[in-house]
Amino acid sequence: MIDKITNNLDTIPRLLTHRVAQTPHAIAFMEKQANAWKGISWQQFYGKATRLARKFVISGVKPGDGLAILMANSIAWEIVQHAGFMAGCVVIGLDQKDPPERLARTIHMARIRVLAIQSPKMLEKIPPALFTSLKLVLVGNGLKTIKRHGRMKGLSDPKAGPKRLPRIEKTQCATLLFTSGTTGAPKAIPYDHDQLAEAVKAISLQIQDLPDQAHSACWLPLSSPFQRMINYCGLLMNHQTFMVPDSATLMADVQEIAPHFMAAVPRFYEKIYETLSGQTIEHPIPGPRTLFGKNLRFFISGSAPLSCSLLEKFHAGGWRILESYGVSENIVPMSMNTLTAYQLGTVGKPLPQNTVKIARDGEVLVKGIGVARKGVCLTHDGYLKTGDAGAIDENGYLRLTGRKSDEFKLSTGRRISPLVIESRLTRIRSVDHAVIEGARHKYIVALLAISLDAWQKLCRIHGSEKRLRHFIRQEIDRVTQNLPAHFRPVAFGVIHTPFSVETGELTQNFKVRRNHVLDAYRTQFNALHKGE
Repeated sequence: MIDKITNNLDTIPRLLTHRVAQTPHAIAFMEKQANAWKGISWQQFYGKATRLARKFVISGVKPGDGLAILMANSIAWEIVQHAGFMAGCVVIGLDQKDPPERLARTIHMARIRVLAIQSPKMLEKIPPALFTSLKLVLVGNGLKTIKRHGRMKGLSDPKAGPKRLPRIEKTQCATLLFTSGTTGAPKAIPYDHDQLAEAVKAISLQIQDLPDQAHSACWLPLSSPFQRMINYCGLLMNHQTFMVPDSATLMADVQEIAPHFMAAVPRFYEKIYETLSGQTIEHPIPGPRTLFGKNLRFFISGSAPLSCSLLEKFHAGGWRILESYGVSENIVPMSMNTLTAYQLGTVGKPLPQNTVKIARDGEVLVKGIGVARKGVCLTHDGYLKTGDAGAIDENGYLRLTGRKSDEFKLSTGRRISPLVIESRLTRIRSVDHAVIEGARHKYIVALLAISLDAWQKLCRIHGSEKRLRHFIRQEIDRVTQNLPAHFRPVAFGVIHTPFSVETGELTQNFKVRRNHVLDAYRTQFNALHKGE
């Protein structure tokens, strides 16, 4: 049992050492090379990470120095990360889609001294002033050195390096996570090694019925803590993790990977449903193994809520999508549905590592080992205020109802929770995102993001744009029919510019930055309210 063998595994390097000692020749990671999957064993992986860690130390890298990785998913990404942990670095994953100003801010905030990048071209995103503070820059999956400062002797010979790497204590900072920035500029949240290790154990205990060497697809960007935590669990549980560097190839790759479980964000399931429902108009959704191979047991959904209606449709087709819930300020997931404790429309029961309660105003509060030890504000009795509104039912399941900071009042005094409405509007076919607005107005209006290709196709199907708009109006009424009258949008607009991380409408976890959208499309929202 996991809980009986991992009590002393309180750092990520100790988790790796334990795995190598237990199953040195088992496959750790798989990567596609020349259209064929090739693997690396835990022992081989450990050797590469150790040699790179020594290179870091020889180059003058000190414990506490920041190491940033700006690369596509690959075995090299993992080697750099674990080498950094061994050398005492604070490891940060950077998103290749981030604009230069966000990257510059992150590098400055995290005191980055080592940078691993996919290609030299990415250096164009790094301001020269920040580049000069770097001790070492590695490029490409071959981790070629293109810049290094400090002592150079013996770099080509790992044996000439230090015989011992720094001792990593469980209370040393392991990583910085950056809040999603849905309500403003992101901030850095530090986590120690023991907190990461406890989070790994907590998650692994919820999915420990997976077999040894279970297949996992690493397709979400490794800059996302969601994907990194899944990979850490693979380290503890001896999974085979298949690297998918480009999400565009995922559906082709999964047939070969045959994963035992899949982790994804809600937009993934929405896209899958749109594809399947378009192909099976008069038939039930096919079972998940048709698309994902013979091994699949369940899915994990996180980072944002998934509509209950969609969950019900998938569930009826045999898809087990286990919703989980967490916040950036608590590295241990707060709650999680499992195969044995599962309730649709909830984010599961709180994990034992957390103490969760609901404040008088409905806000979800939490305390536990995973709560960040620095950079967060706690209540007088030690609870973290999550900013989310929710309730715990009589069976102990947590249900979320929205973000407290997103709530607003109409001029009539009615309080509106946008998430409840927006999640329903995205059920309308081809609506990628929906944002409602109505603060200090008599009623709410909605802005729907529908791609130009989808819009033109729908126009052809319905015969004209006028008929299509009439159809969308009917769909809005349908999906909101059982909501209170003041929760139903009176008017709607359509935009064809997709929301994206690069343009600022989405966070790294694909959550909508409401304030950014409201500001960017103020003219459209004002026009929808005209004449009220």
